[in-house]
Amino acid sequence: MRKQDYFWMAIFVVIVVCGVIAINSFFDDDGLIGCTEDARICPDGSAVVRVGPDCEFEKCQGYGEENYCDAGSREGDACIEIYQPVCGWMDGSKIQCIAFPCAQTFSNSCFACMDENVLYWTDGDCPVVGQ
Repeated sequence: MRKQDYFWMAIFVVIVVCGVIAINSFFDDDGLIGCTEDARICPDGSAVVRVGPDCEFEKCQGYGEENYCDAGSREGDACIEIYQPVCGWMDGSKIQCIAFPCAQTFSNSCFACMDENVLYWTDGDCPVVGQ
């Protein structure tokens, strides 16, 4: 073989070894994929990270169960007029909030999800700063 052939063979081996190392570093000892290290900012300004086998964000504490608005809950033409107040939390990717809470109180969950800027809702009125 020529020296040039050895050079290209060495480059190929280095690329394969680097690829194997990169792939192995993405998996943990159980063969599970590692979660990205991004964080979600909660309405109170605290942050939660991704955990578990599905890399879901941890739940924000203190404001009740988060009920996310799906496509079905946004399709309605009208909402029933029952007063069961909910706090509609705004989608941070659509609205830039400058103060806590980044939310609005709606008369019920239907009205909250009809607002395209609402990501999810929690039961009850929205928290008020200083309370």
